[in-house]
Amino acid sequence: MIFTDFFVGFVDVLGYRERLRQIHEVPSNDAGRNQVISILRETYGRVRALRDAFDNYLREASIVSPEMLAALPPDKQEQFCKARAVEARHRGFSDSFIITVPLWESRDRHVVSNASSVFAALHGIAGVYLTALSLGVPLRGGIDVGPALDDAGEVYGPPLISAYELECKAAKYPRVLAGDGLVRYLQYLSHRPTDDALAALTVATANRSLGLLTHDPEDGRAMLNAFSPQMHEISGRLVTECSRKGLAWATAERGRFADSGNITLADRYRRLCEHIAAELTRSSDQPGR
Repeated sequence: MIFTDFFVGFVDVLGYRERLRQIHEVPSNDAGRNQVISILRETYGRVRALRDAFDNYLREASIVSPEMLAALPPDKQEQFCKARAVEARHRGFSDSFIITVPLWESRDRHVVSNASSVFAALHGIAGVYLTALSLGVPLRGGIDVGPALDDAGEVYGPPLISAYELECKAAKYPRVLAGDGLVRYLQYLSHRPTDDALAALTVATANRSLGLLTHDPEDGRAMLNAFSPQMHEISGRLVTECSRKGLAWATAERGRFADSGNITLADRYRRLCEHIAAELTRSSDQPGR
């Protein structure tokens, strides 16, 4: 068992509980089996696709480019490659999954490992969010940093509670809220001394992670920005493509809820539409996009 700081993300796919409640028993005939298969493909099939998307985006963010190595002295390159080995783990239950990253420091482990792993985890969650938008799947989440116990891979402590409550109590509309502990940790890393190449990379990576966050214009809450320039740098046109599909879907959902008289959900999707539209406008103003 170890007790240290952890990055924790809690991600929940919304809207599948009612579909799953339609499965009442193990089917005994072809019609029942076909119904269960259809429900599981629609629900678990998409949840599994989102978990796979997290793994893909995580790997994408942890790739060491020749340009990165060229910026380091030869004696630091091997150490940096080891530091870029991401230590994020995730496990799922039903239509939710939890991402954890240990943030321990030691004489044999440079803090750039923590900065790299947090950035990769944020990039992975942002990628899941984009994928969900493109599939027309509402997704909400919470991310935070704090002290926790790790017992054989099971994380227990305040950051898990915080991430869960950010998702289920505070987020309201499809977005991923960031807790104060995460913001403080990234600011701490971004202000560390830059007395060698790895230290400078730690600061630069922390600033890239901070660039993945934004603030909601209505409630001022810090949240993950899946449409940020940092996402465009790595994932390119895929971000724009998912954003456009997501905006079309969110606009349709807003109209559907407004037509049915559900003012609360219509207003939540209004906020989502405005966020995506604003980011699409900003990115279209950037040279080369």
